[in-house]
Amino acid sequence: MTPRTHRLTVVIVTLAVVATLATTAAPAAVFAQEEPPETPASYYGDVEIDGFGDAPAGTQVTAEIEGNRYNITTEEAGQYGGPGAFEEKIYVPKPNDTDTQITFLVDGPGFDETEATTDPSDVTWPDSGNKVREVNLTVEGVTVFDSIDLRLDGVDDERQIEVGETTTATVIADVSGGDTEDVTSESTITSNNTDIATVSGNTITAESTGETTIQAEDTGLEDSVDLVVVEESDDPGGGGPGGGGPGDGDDGDEIDDVDDDIDAPPPRTPSAEEIEETFDPPEEVTIENAEAAETVFDPQTATSTAVFSEESTVSRVSVGGDISGVGDGEVSVADLDTEPDDAGSSPGRTVSVTQIEVPEEAQNNPGTVDIRVSRDRLEELDADVEDLQINRFADGAYQGLETVVVNETASEVLLRADTPGFSIFTVSAVSDPEAEFSVDPVEPDPDTQVTFNASAASDRYGEVVAYNWRINGESLSGEVVESSFEELGDVEVELTVENDAGRTDNVTQTVTVSGPVFEVPDIDAPDSQEPGDEVTVSATIENTGNEVGEQAVSYEFAGQTSETTVELEPGETRTVEFTATGPEEEGEFTHTVATLNDEATATTLIESPPILLALGIVLLVLGAAAGALYAGRRTGADE
Repeated sequence: MTPRTHRLTVVIVTLAVVATLATTAAPAAVFAQEEPPETPASYYGDVEIDGFGDAPAGTQVTAEIEGNRYNITTEEAGQYGGPGAFEEKIYVPKPNDTDTQITFLVDGPGFDETEATTDPSDVTWPDSGNKVREVNLTVEGVTVFDSIDLRLDGVDDERQIEVGETTTATVIADVSGGDTEDVTSESTITSNNTDIATVSGNTITAESTGETTIQAEDTGLEDSVDLVVVEESDDPGGGGPGGGGPGDGDDGDEIDDVDDDIDAPPPRTPSAEEIEETFDPPEEVTIENAEAAETVFDPQTATSTAVFSEESTVSRVSVGGDISGVGDGEVSVADLDTEPDDAGSSPGRTVSVTQIEVPEEAQNNPGTVDIRVSRDRLEELDADVEDLQINRFADGAYQGLETVVVNETASEVLLRADTPGFSIFTVSAVSDPEAEFSVDPVEPDPDTQVTFNASAASDRYGEVVAYNWRINGESLSGEVVESSFEELGDVEVELTVENDAGRTDNVTQTVTVSGPVFEVPDIDAPDSQEPGDEVTVSATIENTGNEVGEQAVSYEFAGQTSETTVELEPGETRTVEFTATGPEEEGEFTHTVATLNDEATATTLIESPPILLALGIVLLVLGAAAGALYAGRRTGADE
């Protein structure tokens, strides 16, 4: 090969290399596009009960297909969902087999879940055309109850039975239209305190003294009755159950203070010096009445009992053990006009305050106290007998004692409670609090701040002191709390309130999270771009929510922003494009496309194109090649 031929070959090879570099300098990116999901079908329509008219508000309508259930709860009688774009419907995703028939079931307050007949008669998933369908429902062959009434047979007007006795529960349903029906056999009857009374079928057995609530439930309807179990009466013909004293043939206006088998000495009135020394009342407390009484020991019960006059709030006190030889062997009682400041207020609404003093060695002995309450005092405080509770002050707080009503007359009520020791006692009216809360907004969109307000929770006699929430697996406390939900669907929100008597009540509401959810599943941007050139970015926006909606879609790149508005049906997708100018400086920059619910990012490398570098190399090579050719020609000429 001649030198000239060699130099020409070098040039050709160099040009081939440069061409190869130029063709590979700008690779293209290809992105696969996924098919958008099928828009779900949605259903609405009328719902009626044959023979009764419109199904009541609160009825649940369920669409069932291929073992999956989709439901809605009616907000107004006779209608589930509505035809409007922003009205609720039953949304049913595309099934595996679109020829499968959809079954509609109706479950309302007052009747059990029943399959409904549909109009049109055969409903399948619409594979084409409009996917919003009206389907009217009729429930046949059911009886609708307005309410149920729980009755306890053979129980007195005070709803009291004695330990060991049984009673029978009957549940009567009020049928829409005015009839009644005995639904005892279909109802579920329970006791909320099985230590006090147990239930087998519809038979209730009194197990021990105290109060319980008997509850009945049928077809989503409930009723309850409070039941008091008292001690077994020694004399069925006497003055009432539980040891209130035998009857003496009087007009029933006074309660006998002493059982016939207790021969107790009468009480005495202590001197002012004794009262001051025994009770040591603080300045803010006035002693209205004080008595002292010797005790009588009963070896059979191993208790010492003192009895007091009708002028005292305390009827009698029994102390465990023989205290007749301890100290002076007396029990002293004083009626106070209010609770001492250092003891604070008793729970609920205070009826009376009493201080009971026993010999120091017996202060922590267990015992029993009987305390009177006048009917006039109950009327003054608007308190019910069944809500009365004896409390004992101990360890810095009033502690409620298990209290029973042992006797009643037209003018007085006699209460009894076992106590682990002796100090200041109060009688107060207490009841269960009532849990209640509001939700704002009622049907929130995903990621929307929701306020739960329990200021409507109440207590008849006292005050609500604690608010505990369980929201979407999260525990919160406070009268007003806030939360938000990411997912669509029904969320159970439970509120438990506690009053100053330590009693609780809870209520649960279902919060339906609905609305449009605009997600950004895909964003497409160039991998690289020259400085200062225009760049185009596209993004897919998908409404994964269950309502049609409109949202702003924003774009940001290298300090530049722009925005567009998109409206989408549930399940619909749309591609949006944005343009911007690439920055002059080189580097990696981020594109961000965002909706209210989601955002996606992509990066673009801003750099000078590789072709310029390749052309620079070509020029250098061509220059070198030209120099070599020129030098070769001169050499040939010289030769």
